[in-house]
Amino acid sequence: MSHSMFRFNNNVNPCFLAFKCQEATSEDVPKELPKTGVDAGLAKINATASSSIRAIYLFKDVLKSNTAALKTSGFNSLIIFGVGILENGDIMYYSNTPGSKDTLIASDGAYVGGTALSDKVRSFKTGDTGVNRLEISMNSQHVRELTRSPGTGSETRLYRNFEALKTAWDLDAVNNDDESIYDVTSTAAFAKMLGTIGYKYTIAPYTNTGFWRSLKTQVNNGLQEPNLLLDRVYLQCCM
Repeated sequence: MSHSMFRFNNNVNPCFLAFKCQEATSEDVPKELPKTGVDAGLAKINATASSSIRAIYLFKDVLKSNTAALKTSGFNSLIIFGVGILENGDIMYYSNTPGSKDTLIASDGAYVGGTALSDKVRSFKTGDTGVNRLEISMNSQHVRELTRSPGTGSETRLYRNFEALKTAWDLDAVNNDDESIYDVTSTAAFAKMLGTIGYKYTIAPYTNTGFWRSLKTQVNNGLQEPNLLLDRVYLQCCM
């Protein structure tokens, strides 16, 4: 399908298929989908609705990305890997690139990642570009602890940091790439906090299908298209 999301590094070449998230019926699900290891109930696979999603996963340091090539490549959604939350609610950007360094990007409710990085990220959606959506991809480290205490209110460090980062980088969504913790209650609370700030929320299921099914149900409870909070599912398939 044309709406794939790809991630590249030196060792593996996993690809991701991107789908809009809608309620599923048994007639909607392709028979080959269970082979991916992702529960069929997560999303309705609608080729017409999702054919406009062309996403690429930026695994390396974005400061070393070829901006012009990305903006004219035909991809319209960029997912920036590896953002992580520290124990105190501050946010790090992990470069994953030799010669680059990890960078603290939000602290105590302010963006602190520097103008070079923010200008680079914001440039993807400006000028002559086909990019209309920017996401950051993260795991769930410290999400459970921080959502329990001090919580997800607008006065918390966690809320204010993600609010500052959204403004600085002109972000549209946060992608959940949890592969180890799988706590539904805290993850749903975190997603709803992000929705209050103005983010959309996406997932990249790897295993533990029951977790992702429950998360989708809780995050989108009471919401209808086009106002779903969890609006895309990225399905992984290693090559």
